[in-house]
Amino acid sequence: LGVNGYSFIVDNNGRVLYHPDLRPL
Repeated sequence: LGVNGYSFIVDNNGRVLYHPDLRPL
């Protein structure tokens, strides 16, 4: 996951996990 990538990922359980370094302003 790059710095310019998407700011969240979905795990195997379908939960959205936000990247700690790419939090929305």
